Amino acid sequence: MDNQSALQLLKAHKIRPTYQRMRILNVLRASSDHPTAETLYLRLKAEIPALSRSTVYNTLLTLVEAGLARIIHIEENSTRFDGITEEHGHFQCLGCGKIENIAIDMDRLTQGQLAGCQLLERHVSIRGLCRQCLAGTSTSEEDS
Repeated sequence: MDNQSALQLLKAHKIRPTYQRMRILNVLRASSDHPTAETLYLRLKAEIPALSRSTVYNTLLTLVEAGLARIIHIEENSTRFDGITEEHGHFQCLGCGKIENIAIDMDRLTQGQLAGCQLLERHVSIRGLCRQCLAGTSTSEEDS
């Protein structure tokens, strides 16, 4: 996403489009690792020396409230952010820590037992070992 697209998106959601907000939105949307506010701050600090941690955090919360980002609570003590707002699930590798998006039919998952309930949020998080970690684990086990 370029700055012009970010500018228009922020305006469309009635968010004042400052340079810092546009860059935070751009970097978040370009990130596939579901960064924390601290991670985004560190990525942008060299480019925007006047940037503060509170600006990053408050901007992320503003983006979430506007529906331009999502909060992910996949780890107990960490809040991560996702620039993809369409419904999807997440897979976290317990070996390397990588978090990947996974396509899930949320409508199919939430029908049946939840019929008649009012669902306010739908999140699916799966934890395990990714292919790369399994390959590394199986290789080291074979060497033993």
